[in-house]
Amino acid sequence: MWERKSTSVCKGSLIQVNEKNHDWFGCVMIVDEVKSWGVQAYLKIPCRGNAFLRLNWDEFVLLEDKAIFEISDENEVM
Repeated sequence: MWERKSTSVCKGSLIQVNEKNHDWFGCVMIVDEVKSWGVQAYLKIPCRGNAFLRLNWDEFVLLEDKAIFEISDENEVM
């Protein structure tokens, strides 16, 4: 279950791209820099490095950073 954080966005915050950015919609990203217009964030791509994206304030939502995915059955991960 996704939850919005009650605190402000800062470096290291987890965000999710919303429907206003169709190409990246649904991606969970890590904030690298906070700017006046929004944020620069990245996501890790295995064996490739990081993909960076600039997002305006209205293009993402702030997520709770304690647990993103809840797995009820470890066999589902396989």
